[in-house]
Amino acid sequence: TATAISASRSSSNSHPSPPTTTDNSNDVCIRILCLHGKGGNGKQFVDTSLLPLRSLLETRVANLELECNVSFRWDELTAPYEISPPGDGNDGGYSWWTLPPGVRSYNADEYEGFEKS
Repeated sequence: TATAISASRSSSNSHPSPPTTTDNSNDVCIRILCLHGKGGNGKQFVDTSLLPLRSLLETRVANLELECNVSFRWDELTAPYEISPPGDGNDGGYSWWTLPPGVRSYNADEYEGFEKS
């Protein structure tokens, strides 16, 4: 049985849309939530940082003898707090919460703005 591999990306700062369904019960869509680190953004994370993982995963699954069609959906989110503006070929950097000057995540008493994330 042939295995079809496809990949799609969803970018959103709100709720991602549900996966599309087909009439073929042998179709499987694996959704992967992608959350970038501080200073990054969803698009850059999926397009560059995750590229080796995406390629490896899709190649490995394509080489399996499965009785279904497997696709991947990489749902990317971008954090709500801009810490560096877009420009000069970059999409800007964002963080999931804010911290007072000199405070690091590992020694913070609270993560201001976390609720918005």
